[in-house]
This record gives sequence, C-alpha cells and structure tokens, in this order.
Amino acid sequence: IFDTGIPTYWHWRPDSAGMVTHLGGRATTRGKANVSIITSSGTTKDAQTVIADLPGAFQSPHWSPDGRYVLLVAYTGGQDELVLADAAGKPICTLQVVEYNAYFAWSPDGRAVAVLDTAPSPAGILLPGELVVYDLANSDSRAVHDEASMFFWSPDGQKLAVYSLAFDAQPTPLSDGGSHRLSAPAAQQRTVALRIEILDLASRRRVKVADTSPSSVFSQYFPYFDQYSRAVTPWSPDSRRLVFASFSPGDDTAHVAVATLNPTGDAVTITRIAAGVAAFWSPR
Repeated sequence: IFDTGIPTYWHWRPDSAGMVTHLGGRATTRGKANVSIITSSGTTKDAQTVIADLPGAFQSPHWSPDGRYVLLVAYTGGQDELVLADAAGKPICTLQVVEYNAYFAWSPDGRAVAVLDTAPSPAGILLPGELVVYDLANSDSRAVHDEASMFFWSPDGQKLAVYSLAFDAQPTPLSDGGSHRLSAPAAQQRTVALRIEILDLASRRRVKVADTSPSSVFSQYFPYFDQYSRAVTPWSPDSRRLVFASFSPGDDTAHVAVATLNPTGDAVTITRIAAGVAAFWSPR
C-alpha cells in the first residue's frame, strides 16, 4: 500500500519510479486531504513527501512528459491556484487562479497545458466553460473554446478534441455502415447532443466532427475525464483520426465510428466500424 484516501487520484512519473497522489478531495484544514510525491522501487515505497499547501479544487494531478514538473491545485492565501511545481512538489509559479474546479492536462510534447475551470452539472457532465491553453515554451496563453466540457490532446500535441453541449441539435447518423462526409441530416426531433470538434492550435481552425448521443457507459467518463485522459485517448497515434460512439436518431443500438481528417485538415470523413458504447485507441 502506497497511500490511502477517498477519493484517490494518482499519476505515475514517466520513469515509473514515483507517483503524485491526491487523496481526500479538497481541503481547508490540515489533515483532511493532501497531495504527495511518492518515490518507489518497484513495489517498494521508498519515501513520501506531503506538499505543504493544502489541495485546492481539482481532481487528478499530472506529471509533465519529461518527469521534471507536476501540475496541481494548491490552496494558498485564501484562494485556489493552479500551480506548476518541480519534481519534489515545490511550487515554481502559478498559472491561474481557480474559481470553480480545475481540469487540466499536459500536451504530450510537454510544451503546453490545457485548462478548463468549471463545475459539474447535476447530470454529471461538466458545465460549459472557457478552455485555455498555456504555451509554456513561449510564456503566453489564450482561450481556444468558450463552451468546452471535456477535451483530449492529440498525440502530436498540435490539436485538441473538444466536447461541448449542443442544444437543439440532432445526432449525426452512424447506422448506415458506410463512409460519408459530415452533412446536415434530415429534419427530425432535435435535442441536446454532445458535440465533438477538432481544434488545430497553430491554424486556429475548428472542425466539427459530429453531434453525438453518448451511451450511459461513456457518460460515466464525463466528470472524471481528466483522470481518464492520463491513460486512454480517442486519438489515433498519427493524430489524424478520432474514434467515438453514439446512438443514431431512431436507432436503439450505439455505434462506434472513426472520423478521419482530410489532408488539408478542414473536414472529416466518418466511417462506422462496429456496434459499441465506448471506444479508445491503442497507443501504437
């Protein structure tokens, strides 16, 4: 046993010789919750350093891809701050003040951090919020989406798959089994859908992938997408394709489909591949 607490979030250091843990939720008094750096040798726990600042409003900490830094939210000076800390957990700088709850992730190349500061809704999905990308290499930041509820970095670190709520929308049909370019469907009853878009950070191009009706299985990922994003991804290794699952209008079966960006990156082709309620891509 390395650590104990409810809830428990952790992320392994890239060299597998340590982890950062966040246990016990948000704390305003010492002893109720903590964030720790734990070093290990295989299954042997070598040392544990509890970070002095109490954990603020966040879930899953995240090591940088090179293992030199860690992201967490600290409660300091009466406010929550998203902090960039060194490998020992010592704060280096504050990226932003957290108003609600911070959901964040390093880009796979370690050059940027994406941050969503929002709160869960009663239905579980995160309320739409501003998605901000911090370019650590150039020391600047910018908002890339105004109403994001979930996101995943592409493996090349150049794009984001952004999930948002689309009101008065109709899910994209997937049950024909063929390939097609995304087009407007025939008029049917419209409802709230989960919209998937691909954002190219360099060109600032936004490409709509599909409006989806997610399964209850996939919906369970919504409140904890930051934790799941540490281990799984909807992106193909070449960062050109995105896999997703959705119910089609008038169809009781959920389908898995792959959206492929065209060579110019301004449109997608969607191909249904199987029946299924959730899907992720293998790392290779």
